Amino acid sequence: SIQVGSFQNMNEANAKVQTWKQKGYPSYVMIADIPNRGRWYRVRIGGFATRADASRYLAKLRTKESVDDALIVLNEQ
Repeated sequence: SIQVGSFQNMNEANAKVQTWKQKGYPSYVMIADIPNRGRWYRVRIGGFATRADASRYLAKLRTKESVDDALIVLNEQ
């Protein structure tokens, strides 16, 4: 997947997911409990079959949406 944001506020993360969905992107929230930092809500786009697929998609996303800080991540199970 491609991570396009990380927020400590669940409502803020959900609002970003809706913004991405309105633009037509398959977005969702993953919850991460980080030691000494608390709970974070990570906004992601995707599920891609391979890292190469995610990389190609990210290149297009950076051009179209100006998301310079987005990164490719593995989804935790």
